Amino acid sequence: NGFDDQFYMPLQIGTPPTDIVVILDTGSELLWIQCQPCLRCGKQVVDPIYDPNLSSSFRNISCTSDLCGQGTAAGFTTGCSTSLDTCNYTVTYGDQSMSQGDLSFETLTFQSTDRKYMVPKDISFGCGHNNTGIESNLGASGLM
Repeated sequence: NGFDDQFYMPLQIGTPPTDIVVILDTGSELLWIQCQPCLRCGKQVVDPIYDPNLSSSFRNISCTSDLCGQGTAAGFTTGCSTSLDTCNYTVTYGDQSMSQGDLSFETLTFQSTDRKYMVPKDISFGCGHNNTGIESNLGASGLM
């Protein structure tokens, strides 16, 4: 059923940090997290669903950014919401699971094996507002 074959990783996203748990996927080119407002999101083992409006470090990626045009080469599609100047993405997996939302920048917080915290800033990720399929039904906040 796939549920026991997943590797989960706790981390934090945003400023102030929100706890999330992601599935590690070595075959995926895009880190995506379920985001508010959520049209379709799966149940998470950690609540609440990340709300970018509550983070001072969140930024959408602009339509004119070079990152907006790189999605197809990386295995997902990108488009543009010109009225909002926001780069949109869609990623679909072999089992037809998918995530759609906005490409964005955010701060992540990881704890290393020596218990020190690493806080990379301006990490590009997909802020997923429409997430379906097995990835959204395994209790994770997203995929990394």
